[in-house]
Amino acid sequence: LYRDDEIDLPAVSPLPEGSLDMQTVWLNQSRQSDVYKISADVARNARHAYYGMISYIDDKVGGILATLARTGLDSNTLVIFLGDHGEMMGERGMWFKSTFFEWSARVPLILSFPDRFIAQRRSEIVSLVDLLPTLLDLAAPGAKSKTVDALDGRSLVAMLEGKVETHWPDTAISEYTADGVCAPCRMIRRGAFKYVYIHGHSAL
Repeated sequence: LYRDDEIDLPAVSPLPEGSLDMQTVWLNQSRQSDVYKISADVARNARHAYYGMISYIDDKVGGILATLARTGLDSNTLVIFLGDHGEMMGERGMWFKSTFFEWSARVPLILSFPDRFIAQRRSEIVSLVDLLPTLLDLAAPGAKSKTVDALDGRSLVAMLEGKVETHWPDTAISEYTADGVCAPCRMIRRGAFKYVYIHGHSAL
């Protein structure tokens, strides 16, 4: 689907080790990114494959939506498309997820329910933890979960219906304590600003 000369290289070059945050240092060491240097040709080839995989998924999602339309179920079926992480794809010299930079932490969240939602793109900050209260709200408006005492997220239904949410917190919180890091790493994104804290080290 793509030619090599159509593939862009990372917009942000690798940073010198002395300027890296500790989370990046740990991740580079655990994946030996600090040992193996990636040439421009290898980077372009990896991004080429990544774009191909995205197009493959687009095609499969298109097939599902076409089937819903063919069977007359497209207007009253809730379809949710999301990802649980992004990918650095060579930006800042990084080739993995597990970090709070936008390429990794920002994910798609697309909801379609033509009988109920209007077509729109919203600028508010939302989080995947908002999905459970959204689904509960759609299934039984006003009902409380019988299995979860307190929900961290908030329902997106009013927003999806095109209403203005004057008290929306515009905040997403994330943490990473899995493989590759030596201390808890946490992030809070509020509006246009992001605060990252690595336990025992200076905040970013």
